[in-house]
Amino acid sequence: MAVATILKEDIELVDKAMRDHVVVVGSSPATELVFRKVRSTDWLIRYTIVGGINLVVTGDLGSAVYRWGEPISFPWLGGLELSYMMSKCEASQWGRQVREWSGEEAARGLAWHLSQTSPEQKEKWLAIRREISRDELNAAMFSQYEWGAFADRELREVWDDLDGIWDIGWLVPLRAIAHWRGLQLMHERRAATKA
Repeated sequence: MAVATILKEDIELVDKAMRDHVVVVGSSPATELVFRKVRSTDWLIRYTIVGGINLVVTGDLGSAVYRWGEPISFPWLGGLELSYMMSKCEASQWGRQVREWSGEEAARGLAWHLSQTSPEQKEKWLAIRREISRDELNAAMFSQYEWGAFADRELREVWDDLDGIWDIGWLVPLRAIAHWRGLQLMHERRAATKA
């Protein structure tokens, strides 16, 4: 899976949206939990463990299936790192690679790469930049396909291997962050009620 940025603001937004969520036990506390607001289905997430190794996520924030090669439990899932959980995605609205392209993130990524380059590389970039308009650059950042073609055509003179340049606009989608963060918050709240 290519690198994807996780925005701190997205995690804060999820935490705020789920601050009043409660854990509701579904058909079995070991295999089905619902994380929801008491009087609303806004941001409702249903987590179901199927066959002991599959996590099926459904509800107000899209659907996805995550699969492991060993038995899983809700406490274990609540302790996962985001990148590890996303690497286990088998199916979602984004496919198996849980990421989406952002032109804004591509612009930030390009600025970061330029801040890390040598003076010679900056000169090469400035020479390219004089030849293209801002509109052309913005259009190139619009999609991963446009960006890939632009990088291959224009940026090999600046970064010969294009290491990291291909992926500068990928973000982990907010819904996927909510799937992961919901598990963490749900685990924390269940642990607090048992204490």
